[in-house]
Amino acid sequence: MSWETTIIIFILSFKRSLVFGEQSDEVNSKKFYDQESLKNDKASFLHGKDDIQSVPAYGLVTYCHKDPQNVESKTSLNFFVSYWFFYPYNLGKEICFLGRVPTPSVFSACFGRKVYMGDHVGDWEHVTLSFRGEKHPDSIFVSTHEFGAYYKYNKFLHTFIYESQRSNIKMIQNIRFPKFLLLKNNHPVLFSAWGSHGFWSEPGNHTYSVVPKLQDFAGFGNKWETWKNLKIYHMGFDGLPKWISFRGRWGNPRSNCILFKNLGLCKQADGPFGPRNSDFTCSKK
Repeated sequence: MSWETTIIIFILSFKRSLVFGEQSDEVNSKKFYDQESLKNDKASFLHGKDDIQSVPAYGLVTYCHKDPQNVESKTSLNFFVSYWFFYPYNLGKEICFLGRVPTPSVFSACFGRKVYMGDHVGDWEHVTLSFRGEKHPDSIFVSTHEFGAYYKYNKFLHTFIYESQRSNIKMIQNIRFPKFLLLKNNHPVLFSAWGSHGFWSEPGNHTYSVVPKLQDFAGFGNKWETWKNLKIYHMGFDGLPKWISFRGRWGNPRSNCILFKNLGLCKQADGPFGPRNSDFTCSKK
């Protein structure tokens, strides 16, 4: 299932004005009405593009000094760059319910009914590299949905080692992240979860909530060599595309929520906010 797509295709398909941040009721109502049919239509924009290498990644560079052209100075190597990847659709998770209450499966068997929760149009995932005065990175942040992990670079092992984690959701804490993030030809190797696209540093099943049970499966799917089609934008300088400054959500608002609306347990979850640099600061992470 290839759900990568370009920004332009997504914007044109939605007929949304990102210049003024407008989002009309007509677009929203049509979006809800057509969501299932769009999912079933393999030719719709929700299914992205089969040629992954034709899909760009987006790099947002934030400098911690005034003169990014002065590459001879070590201060010029104080910056962080977020690499953002856009998917037109996020497939939610299948959750077992007894009535309206999420219930754990027993020996993988659900004694109620299974419902997909958390679908939404539009999906952004990202990783952020921080440089602290050296030509090699100091740390990396790997995003996974509304949480993620920090890894510290070890120049002797030439790999990243797990350091800490961050979550924007109170019910999702103390996740077991993989200990290492490996590199191949100096590129971090990450695995994008099937359907929901969260990044993990090793393949396999990754559980990030017990009740309800939420799990990502990440495997050896299609290889996406993102550095071969990368658009770099320097934050704080002129020439940035209009969509970068869009502060709305890239998708539908939440609906059909069950019990825990504030926690986002809804059949249609909120679309994500767009690219920004917020994983590191110039003084500390």
